[in-house]
Amino acid sequence: MHIVLVGDPEADDCLSRHLINTRDEIVSIHIPICAKSAGNVPDSDIAIDCRMISEALDSAGARKADLLVAFCSSDAANLAIARCAKSSFDIAKVVVRISNEGVRQLYRETNVADLLFSRTSELMSRIENLRTHVDAVALTEPEGLGLSHFGLGRPYRLLPSTRKPEAPMTSLSEADPGSDNSVTPKSTVSSEEQPSDSWSRSVEALRVPAFAWYWSGQLISGIGTWSQAIAQSWLVLNITRSAAALGTVTMLQFLPMLLFSLFGGVVADRVPRRKLLIITQFTLAVQAIALGVLVLLNIVTLWEIGLLAFLLGTTNAINNPTQQAFVPELVGRELVANAIALNSVQFNAARMVGGAVGGLAVSAWGISGALFFNAATFLPIVGVLLKIRPSMEEPLSERSRSSTISDLREGLSYAWRTGTIRRVIVLFGVVGLLGFNWQVAVPLIARFVLHRTVTGFGGLMGALGAGSLVASVAIARNRRASERRLVVGGVGLGAVLVALGMSRWYPVSLILMMAGGFFGIVTSVTANTRLQLLTADELRGRVMSIYVLLMGGTTPVGAFLLGQIASNFGTDVAVVTFGLVTSVTVVIIAMRRSHALEVRG
Repeated sequence: MHIVLVGDPEADDCLSRHLINTRDEIVSIHIPICAKSAGNVPDSDIAIDCRMISEALDSAGARKADLLVAFCSSDAANLAIARCAKSSFDIAKVVVRISNEGVRQLYRETNVADLLFSRTSELMSRIENLRTHVDAVALTEPEGLGLSHFGLGRPYRLLPSTRKPEAPMTSLSEADPGSDNSVTPKSTVSSEEQPSDSWSRSVEALRVPAFAWYWSGQLISGIGTWSQAIAQSWLVLNITRSAAALGTVTMLQFLPMLLFSLFGGVVADRVPRRKLLIITQFTLAVQAIALGVLVLLNIVTLWEIGLLAFLLGTTNAINNPTQQAFVPELVGRELVANAIALNSVQFNAARMVGGAVGGLAVSAWGISGALFFNAATFLPIVGVLLKIRPSMEEPLSERSRSSTISDLREGLSYAWRTGTIRRVIVLFGVVGLLGFNWQVAVPLIARFVLHRTVTGFGGLMGALGAGSLVASVAIARNRRASERRLVVGGVGLGAVLVALGMSRWYPVSLILMMAGGFFGIVTSVTANTRLQLLTADELRGRVMSIYVLLMGGTTPVGAFLLGQIASNFGTDVAVVTFGLVTSVTVVIIAMRRSHALEVRG
């Protein structure tokens, strides 16, 4: 990890003593600030030479460092350095030493820094957490297109060390602020030497008993959920034979994700998550039973299917962000990247098996039998949730005096003003809107393009799950989650959709569905991991609710548009159009990002 330390010549060398034996690469910058006479007052009351600060940071190569620490003896100077770093440099994290408590309170809620600290212990704890982020999220890699995380390239450092081994840095105060030696990097262990990518650690999170039980219960429940998805889609087509009707029902199912998932994140930060999950699993089981009874009695109509689909989506708007925020409680922060990847393995294994099981269940037991089967699969996960206790339950925010709207506004503001989180949201939002409409696209392709029965539909969904499973296993081995991998996944998914819309041969479509599952999981798991690791614990539920919104909440719009285009111009035209727009839009966003970095550089 690359850390830039910025202080005046009179600052103590405490940080240097703490960091000298770490594997981080340290750049020390001494900036003489004539501001001590002003004391610890807000920087609005003192003149700071921001141009001088900017030049010093730029000459030190601090533009793309992972962490900048401002620790001058003046609070005003530190805040000025932080503002300069935030506004003019692409630094992932900025932390500031503030010794005056009044000043800390004044700037705590602003965008001036990612952390305000007064004690060295606070900073060292933050550095240790950030080191985990850098190892897993790959903040040190250049953002853009590339395949290094699939083992096809070698990641490299942005700030290569220039220090000779025989001249170690021993103190922040040793460097002469007027000489070239005021910038002294410290060498670090290369990312290839880290053990995080070994196959032996691919299932490390499953060694936590609570997570292993939870993972198993979710696998069983997921198989039933995908069986219901097959049954519900086929039910709508049997009743209406209309692509627009299927798109409308899918829209109703995912519309609550658009409307309520952000509020679901607020609930997930207020209510004990394990208890909340028990309630949502029970509600989902009741929904499946209700729809199954209506089908069994042969009194079901499109109106009732849509209403129950809306209830299903409303429950998931609370359930899904809670599930996402619950994972770190089971495994701890150091295993969260592996746990997310293993959750993806579980999800896609369930999709692969559930797609096939759903088709067979509808053929053998009828649509109502598949729905009752789904209801029964909720029993194991409810039993697991009643039994397990989180190994490190995170304290819930004390928000009894704040309103839901203010909590929601706080979460949205935090996500948008944090640049690394904002970029994930924008990129994944495009893919979520245009690329993740399988529940509408696949049954239409199966019935109207490939002219297959429900078994063929189930086979396509199974192939989608198989490709997703392969990607999940690969990502469980390689825990980095860079922005470039997010871009590659989005572009690849769009290209697969284009080819899928043009295919008329079932075996080719099966292969393309596997590829679509692969790139879809590369995109979703990368986005999930980056958001989990870049988010403060007390805001996790609300930030992950944004992920849920992008993953499923944009589907109502995408599903409706896909259904309408398919009805008017054909399924193949609709799928090709969505795929083309997905790839082109993601490339444009990535190119704009690369161009912005070049301009700043």
